[in-house]
Parts: sequence; structure tokens; C-alpha cells
Amino acid sequence: CYFTFVIISSLIGDSIILVASTRYNAIKLHRVIVVLIQHIAVCDLLTAIQLCPSFIAWVLDRRVFGDWLCVFRYYLRHQSITASMLLISAFTTTKLLMLLRPLQ
Repeated sequence: CYFTFVIISSLIGDSIILVASTRYNAIKLHRVIVVLIQHIAVCDLLTAIQLCPSFIAWVLDRRVFGDWLCVFRYYLRHQSITASMLLISAFTTTKLLMLLRPLQ
């Protein structure tokens, strides 16, 4: 139940964010903030995608994809979580700089 909720909500929410910000320009914020939001959405999608093999293995009660996907999944998880943390730090720093120097 948890895997299903996380995967579906992440796929729907992040897809809406990416489509709204790239195709329709619906997010009317500073360009740097919009780009950071898009990159965070992509990292969140990667995190949801790496959960899919775990969900399938849990449902079938066996490992379906073999050892190579297990190794790749752990690599993808560490990379996407690290990228998300750095992007959130950059997002916060950008907001701070915009507050300190509003006219630049």
C-alpha cells in the first residue's frame, strides 16, 4: 500500500509540475527557482522509479530482475537522494539571496 501510494503520487505530481513549468509556463517565479523546482521534480521521479522494482519484488515475493538491477537501483537511489539534497540547498540559498538583494 505504501509503495503504491508513493509511486503513484510521485509520478502524477512530478509530471504535473514538469508539464506545467515547461510546456505552459504556469509557474510564474524567478527563472532560477523554476529550474531548481524542475530539477527537484526529476530527482523525485528517479526516486519513484527506483522503487518500482522493489514493489514488483514485494508483490511477487521473489526477485525478478536479477542482481544487476539491484546494484543499479542502489546506485540510482544514492545519486538521486544526494542530488535532491544539493538542489534543495541551492533552492534555499537562492531564496536567501533574493531576500538579501531584491533588486539584483
